[in-house]
Parts: sequence; C-alpha cells; structure tokens
Amino acid sequence: MTFRNRTRRSARLAVAVALAAGAGLSGIAACGGSQEPAASAVFVSGNEDQLYSEGLRARRAGDLERAEQAFLEATQANPRYIAAWIALGSLHRSTGRHEDARDAYARAVSIQERNVDAQLGLAQAEAELQNIEAANRAAGRAAELAQASRLSDVEGEALRVLAAMQILTGDSEGAIGSLERTLQLDSTNVQARVTLAELYDAQGRRNDAVRLLSMAASTMNDVEGLLHIGRTFHSFGMMDRSAEVLGRAYEIDPDHDTVGFLLASANLDLGNRDLAVSLASRVISRNPDYLDAYVVRGQGTMRRVDTARARTEAGAIREALNRARPDAEFVLSRDPEHYGALVLLGQIQHGLGETDEALATWQTALTSAPGRRTAAALATEAELARGNHEAVVAILEPRIEHFSRDLELRERLGRSLIESGRYADGAATLTTVAEERRTDAELHHLVARTALDHPGTVSSEQALAHAQEAIAHGGNMRIAYRVALIDALRANGRASEALRYATDSLRDFPENPQLLDRIEEMR
Repeated sequence: MTFRNRTRRSARLAVAVALAAGAGLSGIAACGGSQEPAASAVFVSGNEDQLYSEGLRARRAGDLERAEQAFLEATQANPRYIAAWIALGSLHRSTGRHEDARDAYARAVSIQERNVDAQLGLAQAEAELQNIEAANRAAGRAAELAQASRLSDVEGEALRVLAAMQILTGDSEGAIGSLERTLQLDSTNVQARVTLAELYDAQGRRNDAVRLLSMAASTMNDVEGLLHIGRTFHSFGMMDRSAEVLGRAYEIDPDHDTVGFLLASANLDLGNRDLAVSLASRVISRNPDYLDAYVVRGQGTMRRVDTARARTEAGAIREALNRARPDAEFVLSRDPEHYGALVLLGQIQHGLGETDEALATWQTALTSAPGRRTAAALATEAELARGNHEAVVAILEPRIEHFSRDLELRERLGRSLIESGRYADGAATLTTVAEERRTDAELHHLVARTALDHPGTVSSEQALAHAQEAIAHGGNMRIAYRVALIDALRANGRASEALRYATDSLRDFPENPQLLDRIEEMR
C-alpha cells in the first residue's frame, strides 16, 4: 500500500514550502540568527554603531525586545544605516513579523540597491508573504549580485528562494535551471536535489531523476538525507529503490519512526508482508500514536494469507481479515476520517462479503480525500462487479478532475457513461483516453461502434478515424472491427470503398453473415 499525494497544486505548494524552508524562509535570514549582519562601512556616523552593537548583544542574549529597540534607535540616529535595517529585518523574520521584515529590507535596498544581504532578505520576506513576483525579482537580483561577488553561499540561498517561487507559478524550466545551478554551488544540498528530481520526473525524465537521487544516496550516511531520498523514491512508486535507501537509514537508526514506517510501507508494496508487519509493529511499540503504522500493519496482516492456500481455505481468508480489523478500527476510533484506515476497513468488509458496508466506508474515504485514488478504484471495481454503472458514474464524474492523468479510472468512467445511456459523454471521455493510448485497438473500436450505433455521439469522420485505428493496431482479424470500419466508411459516403473492403474481408471470414448482409445492402 502506498501513501501517495494530493492534487498537483497542493503538491507544488508543498515542494515550494520545503524548498523555501531549506533556504531559510521559515527561520532567520542567512545574515541573521546566530550570524551577525556585517556592518556596512558606508552611511555610518555618530553613536549608531554603539546602538547597533548593543542590539546584536541583546539578540545573542535572547532579549529580542531590547534588540529591536536598539536597532530602531540606530536607524533613527542614522536613517541610512544599512546594517541596522538588515538586522531589524532579520529580527522581524525570526519572530514571524514578515510585513515588518519586508519593510526593513526594502528600506535597506532603497539605500543601496546592490547590497546582496538586503536583496536576499527582501526576497525571503516577500516569499513568506507569498508576494511571488516581488520575491522573484529580489531573489533574481540577489543571485546576480552574489554570483558577481563570488558569494556562493548567498547565491545558493537566493536561488532556492527563486526556485520555490518558480515552482509556485508553474515555471518548471526556470526552477530546474535555478536548482541545477544550486547543485553546482553545493552538491550536498539534499532538498535542492530532491526537488530537482521531482521536477525531472514530472517532465517525464525519470532516468535523470533516479540518477540524481542515486548519486547522492550512494555516498550518504545521514539518516535525514537518506529518508528524504527514500521518501522521494516512494512517491515515484519505485519501492525497490525506496526500500534499499530506507534500509540503509534504518541500519543507522532503527529507532527512527518515520524511516521504520516508510520502510514497512515499501516492503508491503514489494510483497514482503511479514517484514512489513514486523517493522510497523516496532514503530507502534515505540510510538502508539503513529496511526499510519497501524494501517500498514493491518494491510500486511490482511494480505498474509498464502494465495494458493487461500483459494481452498476460505476460513484462512476470514481469519486474516478479522485479525486485520482491530488495527483499522483502532485508527478510526482516534481519527474517524483517516483515509488509509477507511480504505483498509472497506477492504476487510468487502473481503468478508459485506459489500454494502464496504462501499459506505469507501464513500467516507472519498469524501475525506476526493483526490486520492485507492478508494475510488476499489469502490468502482466493486460496483462494476455488480453491474452498477450508474454508481460508477456517480463516484467518478464529480471527481474526475482529480484523476486527469489516470487512464484506468477515466476509461471506467467512459465505459460506464456509455452503459448508462450517455453515449456522447462516454465517447468523449474515451476519446481523450484513446489519444494517450493510441495502440489500444479495443478502445478505438468502442468509440467507433458507439458513434455508429448512436448517431450524433461523435462526428462520422471521427468514427471512421477510430475504426481505422482499431484495425491498424491489431484488430485486422477481429470481424467486429472490420464490420465497424465498413459501417464507418458508409457513414462517410464512401460506399464503394466499403463494398470493396467487405468483399475482400470474405477471404478471411468466408460466409460470415454480417459481411454478407452488408454486401447485400450495398449492392
């Protein structure tokens, strides 16, 4: 069982937030925190130096109120004191006062536009306020200034902010360029490497993504870094790679609950059920509140029965299902909308023959997480087994935007729409699937046949194109496919071609009544 992610927009946001956090967006700026902003030699006079130094001492001592007062007094004594403005911005960011931080950094930039610390701080503050365009501008300028000054650390910080904003705006190419440059500056940055791998994968560059992650994992001995890479392989569905990387992290720290849980989940998908149960049980023994671990253990327990033995021993199946049930029910007693537990309970109920109860449970899961696939797939599979196409439509149609890339569920919807009498909607849905599965002869034939049997569903030209695709991709020796092409040719006013094709087809299907009937009709 995998625990995959949500909608594309929320996924982009999560990646951007993580990347930005790696650039210091949830803490203190690179020039702040335990490091002190370097006092600029320009625009300094009077006692502002003493006030600035006092502010730094107060901040180191944890007296943030006095530090703020001292920095403010320094800027009042000399409104063009850049270091004090930057220190004030850093202080505000550390306490979550992002608008005040933005204003302080903006003041520093207005005094000296080429000050790299000021531009970087402004970029970080604007990013925290989700002012994407402003953050983009400041981050780009900070990276440019840092590169010119050969300040690689600062350039890397700026590029990570820039990449985070590019991800939020959907500028994948820009983000890839920013992250590739980031890794040139610091090849050990795991967050940048993982985010770049995810962007590669989204572009269909899976090999590049795997190479990037494997290169880092091969020499890494840091548990958190290995966890990050293993989790990314997990999200790719590459459970063998995930288990390999997470296994190394587990050897280093077998008491790391997240590592243990994800390793259990990966092994469950790989069919190593006993190991998955053992790993999940260890996590639970250490952390009884780790609800996802109960779901993995329950899934492993449910699937433990040997398939060959279970075919003849129905009692073994029931025993495994009933042993898995307490884990699902315990999680739901703590969190009634826990998606994984609802999916598991529905599977148990369905396996025990409680189909109506299972469908109700999966419906709850669909309501709590409309964009996740497993409950939709299980529920529609159960409804199809009962021949209830209207129910399949009711489940999938309101949620199909969440499954825009899921060809299997889109095909189920299309077929069920046709079976429910909504021929045009069904043919339109299947056409979009056929565009991506161009070699699926059965799919092309279904669209063509639906259009021919229900005129107006799609154009006669489209029906002919689908009928020709069905023949081209392996349907030449299927009489139904040949008949559909004959009918499509006739529907397009090409009766002479249809007659010739039907006559030629008699050589492969002698005395076929469908061919003979159509030849008779056309003569």
